[in-house]
Amino acid sequence: KEANSPNNALTAVTDLPHTRNELGELVVPSRTGYAMPDNETAPNSDYQAALDQARSYLIYESVSRKNLIEQLEYEGYTLQASEYAVDNCGADWNEQALKSAKSYVEFSAFSYNGLMNQLEFDGFTESEVDYARENSSFDWNAEAVESAAKYIEYLDYNCREQIVNMLVFDGFTDEQAA
Repeated sequence: KEANSPNNALTAVTDLPHTRNELGELVVPSRTGYAMPDNETAPNSDYQAALDQARSYLIYESVSRKNLIEQLEYEGYTLQASEYAVDNCGADWNEQALKSAKSYVEFSAFSYNGLMNQLEFDGFTESEVDYARENSSFDWNAEAVESAAKYIEYLDYNCREQIVNMLVFDGFTDEQAA
């Protein structure tokens, strides 16, 4: 790839204006606004490794921007490299929220409120959760039936009132729980 190729921003940053930080180190701003020291422009830099790792995660799971940054930091990448990676990995965070919602419902019974709360807990923004809500078409009645069946099977709940109370506690509406 050529240095000025739009897909090779790491080597192309040397073409950008640069300054020195408070320690006198040469700093080259990236095209995304994150400052990268000049020693971070090599293809095998921390930034490129973080970007590769972020893309790898997104192949196998849906994750919020916030949680992906935290995961990269946990693995030892700097905050700057982690932010650079998530901002340049090509993820559509709205679609990540929708995929996450679908994954949760596929593997477990969720109420509407429970699912939206879970997405928020997972670090998706309000607008990303709204996107997932507006673009999903889950059958909440079927989710309530599945959840009730699990209560009967795993918790040995046989009393209808107990099951209805648990479903309402889980965020299902009275109509869905009935």
